[in-house]
Amino acid sequence: DASASVLSVRGLRSSDGLGTSLFGSLNSFLSQTCRVLVTNAGSSTESVHMTRFDSNGAAIGSTQTLSIPAHGTTVSNACDGLPANIYGKFQLVPQNPQATFASSSQRKQPDYTMATEVRP
Repeated sequence: DASASVLSVRGLRSSDGLGTSLFGSLNSFLSQTCRVLVTNAGSSTESVHMTRFDSNGAAIGSTQTLSIPAHGTTVSNACDGLPANIYGKFQLVPQNPQATFASSSQRKQPDYTMATEVRP
């Protein structure tokens, strides 16, 4: 702000681009949101395809394409449009796996935010 004060802080573990396909969990129980942060360390815009699956492995909805700006981060909600009380996983397929990494969290505002893993 104008007085150079820190208003909030969020820490993320450092991470490398890990592979051609990354997976994370989604859970719409308790009206949670499934926040996915995808970061691009590259010098040009990257595309990442996100597909969601229910607990039986069936795809839910259509694959979404996320556009990640150069040296930037895009935030998406993997639970957006899901029915209540469903759980499963999401898959991220980056255009350039060496430049792209991700993190995620389950959120129920204002009660809690829980970091969840995104891994190959």
